[in-house]
Amino acid sequence: MYKKQLNTIILHRFPTPLGTVSCGFKADSAVVEVLGPYNQPNGYCTLTIMPNYKVESINFKLPAGDDYKEHNTASHGWLWRIEKLTDVVDPVELYCKISTQRKINYGAACGEALDAIEAYDDEWSLNIGTEDGEAMRNRGMNSDGMPERLKDQLDFHKSFTILKRTGLYTKVPHLNKGEHFHIHYLMAYGKRSAEDISTWLAVDTPKRKLENWVGVW
Repeated sequence: MYKKQLNTIILHRFPTPLGTVSCGFKADSAVVEVLGPYNQPNGYCTLTIMPNYKVESINFKLPAGDDYKEHNTASHGWLWRIEKLTDVVDPVELYCKISTQRKINYGAACGEALDAIEAYDDEWSLNIGTEDGEAMRNRGMNSDGMPERLKDQLDFHKSFTILKRTGLYTKVPHLNKGEHFHIHYLMAYGKRSAEDISTWLAVDTPKRKLENWVGVW
């Protein structure tokens, strides 16, 4: 299903001291129309129309007032809300990754309900995170932006998201007409310190809180 070379569509770029974080998707089908951006209460939304999908992407800053804001941490997030318009099998892959010409280090930084990677050097630390397979499964059990029929394909060790060295890649499962698939990516960076895990805490924010923040739930 995913053997074909997909077209890369970059909707968002965010510069950081370690490199540029880009967030977008890869699709087999051509884009028919891009609408927006439309203002949301705490962000803005872009709507991409393809023959078999409607892809809504909401770009936002993370809520102020959390503990990590007390540290010199900059953060950003993207909510993806996909609706299938037909029953046609049509591969789509979402991603959030860092690109850089600098020499930096990478590693996994997962936690409870969290899949994340870390990029860092001697001065700066950056995390990119999303929910893990178990969190996706729980949403499937409640038909919360995840079809219930997919819940058995997900658990603590199984996810639609793959962690690679420089970012996260999510293969959207085959959806039937009218089904929805939601996911978010969060990015945070700050000054590196062995005692400060604020960038990791920033990307460990649940979906419902993010939706309430941007005003879409």
